[in-house]
Amino acid sequence: MYNCRPKRDRKGKILKHEYQSKQLPSTRIQPDPRWFINTRGKLESFREEIQDRLSNNYNIIMNGSNLPMSLVNEHKKKGNAHQLGSRPSAGTEKKHAKHFKSLAKKVDTP
Repeated sequence: MYNCRPKRDRKGKILKHEYQSKQLPSTRIQPDPRWFINTRGKLESFREEIQDRLSNNYNIIMNGSNLPMSLVNEHKKKGNAHQLGSRPSAGTEKKHAKHFKSLAKKVDTP
């Protein structure tokens, strides 16, 4: 269709195309919740169906190794443990108080 060939350097790298635009197209897809509505709904129905099948003892799931159980079991984030209650702080104040008193004495003496 086109008779023009791209301009190349001595090593064969293409320097310039005759009929190609120099502006790069934007390749980023904008995030939009509408893209994920169908998948969220299908995942919820899949979870409900699998939970019904797993709860009934008379049903058997064939080929269970291909089933993504990580999608079925929704993991909840673990919160940080209550740190003040986990470690007794009975002896810590005395140790620090002695340390600060010795530092204060060193500063006062010339």
